[in-house]
Amino acid sequence: MSNEHAILRKLIEACTRTISLATKSESYSAEKVREITTTVSQWVREIADEGEWNDAEAVGLRSAVQIAFQVIHARHEKKDALAGLYTGFTELDALLGGMRSGELIAVASEPCAGKSALAAQIAMHVSTAEQHVCVFSMKRAATEYTLRLIAALGPIDREHLRDGRIREKDWPRVTSAIKALSDAPIIIDATPSQSAASLRARMRGMRSMHAARLVVIDHLELMDKPDLAFELRAFAREFDVTVIVLAQTRGPVGEQVRLVDRSLENHADAILLLDRDQSISGESAKQQEARIIVARNRNERTGSLKLRYLPQYAKFEDWPKRNRENPTT
Repeated sequence: MSNEHAILRKLIEACTRTISLATKSESYSAEKVREITTTVSQWVREIADEGEWNDAEAVGLRSAVQIAFQVIHARHEKKDALAGLYTGFTELDALLGGMRSGELIAVASEPCAGKSALAAQIAMHVSTAEQHVCVFSMKRAATEYTLRLIAALGPIDREHLRDGRIREKDWPRVTSAIKALSDAPIIIDATPSQSAASLRARMRGMRSMHAARLVVIDHLELMDKPDLAFELRAFAREFDVTVIVLAQTRGPVGEQVRLVDRSLENHADAILLLDRDQSISGESAKQQEARIIVARNRNERTGSLKLRYLPQYAKFEDWPKRNRENPTT
């Protein structure tokens, strides 16, 4: 019982420090209160982690074999069905084999190549299957993020939504998109910058309230600590969700491209590199070819595929069937 007594003593100490922190604060602003609650949550979590033995991670081989058999049987029953969540893009789903719970998936590109738009579409597609999605949008306000979803879902020209020049024929698309999104189980947290501790606390709250299956983090470089990939993968496993994190590459996407955050290269279960020629202008810019390179995939295949990008809607589509290239293995 000595270990349990030590844990209880630490909890008492944490409570004492909490009272001191709350009563001696010189400011009661929302930011200060959020800072205090995040700090206290981290104290309690560290104490809980110290005394916790996770039985789900430590099993005897006999139990592991039984679980493995159940997985094999379930996959046999589903036959060609993908595991986990679908992205909504046919060839990408085939390469990934579905997005599984507990996985960290990195979507990386140069700035402004469209990775936020791609992730937003994936989030929207997952939500149509009545699966809850949490989006941490550190780059855009919730309204701005929602306008992006409306433009892609409509589809409606983004410039018309920005300046109010909505054509009469577009209003049915606007109202239809708004109705669909109003019913979509998507939660947007637009806190500008997050620490690992605050993200963990918010994920725990959202997970308990909304049973999210997918978490999108837009994007990694806006968090206040480098080398977060290990912690994000731990979050995915702890909360049993798929985590998509957006990140930047060092230069144009190619065979030897590196990510700005090198820890992603070590800890991500899948790395998707998005390549799009941003120099195209004029009429030809209304439809562009984009390429996704699945550079890493712990579960299925790697390879590349083409998508069509419609910049006026910030929307990606499957490449037309007659021109599709088969993914490489």
